[in-house]
Amino acid sequence: GWMWLSNVYAPIEVYYGALEVATRYWDEHIMEPYKGEIEGISKCTGLSVYNLTAANLIYDISAFCTSIVAQNTDGTLYHGRNLDYPIPPFRPLIIQAEFVKDNKRVFMSTTYVGFVGILTGQVSYGYTLSADQRFNGSLMENLEAMHQDNLPVTWMMRNVLTNITEYKPAIEQLANTPIQAPIYIIVGGVNEGEGIVITRNQTGAVDMWDLSESEYDWYVVETNFDHWEPAGDNRRATAVEQMNSIGPDKINNITLRNDVELVYPVFNNKTQYNTQMSAKYPDMYNTIVVDYKPSTTTPGPN
Repeated sequence: GWMWLSNVYAPIEVYYGALEVATRYWDEHIMEPYKGEIEGISKCTGLSVYNLTAANLIYDISAFCTSIVAQNTDGTLYHGRNLDYPIPPFRPLIIQAEFVKDNKRVFMSTTYVGFVGILTGQVSYGYTLSADQRFNGSLMENLEAMHQDNLPVTWMMRNVLTNITEYKPAIEQLANTPIQAPIYIIVGGVNEGEGIVITRNQTGAVDMWDLSESEYDWYVVETNFDHWEPAGDNRRATAVEQMNSIGPDKINNITLRNDVELVYPVFNNKTQYNTQMSAKYPDMYNTIVVDYKPSTTTPGPN
């Protein structure tokens, strides 16, 4: 029943020219548990392990996103994120997944069928996190990091979600673990002031921007540009305008979604899903699959 997945993943290696890179990575650098999981998916789908590996590596070069952590007046932290991907066939593969060990939840996540990494996740009563691509450096630097056994960003994030239950130790690992490509990692906690954007290169953090340092005072917003530099599009400006119009007394998971992250151009034709989460209230975790339709006045979820 999984053969349909090949219709989505089969073109990836050609589209990105990634098969050669994925083949070398699989032969020389792949590690457990990801190796075994990709082999299992390969057996179920008929796709080669190289094709699946290529698909698992493309987040590091292809994603546009918006992530916001906001603190309301009672100290509750809300974390919302849009995942923007330029590959429409991936939209039907989106799943909200619960990772369980010994009959206990380890973390919640939103990802794609066939992916073994995590793009968006939450540890109950611990922290929430999301990753936004940072277009800095070069492909050659990414390849060099790959062949130094640096982890793909999404695999590193899954390792953190699996093994770390608290905000501050998670921040330490997310800031310092070697990875394959530059990235922004956005994290929200459970206590007042626990919200941060970690700006990363392959070797470590180049900037740690938390709520206490934010010029917005009660929230941080990250798209795909260094927060200290002008943005290359209007998503940041629109998010800031909408957040300021709502204010900390009215911000919650509903207003963050409907009045900020589902407003154009924060919500755009590449947006595939929106997730709302709060580590303090873990049952709030919710993902909707979205499809922007400019002909409608109030675009919404599928």
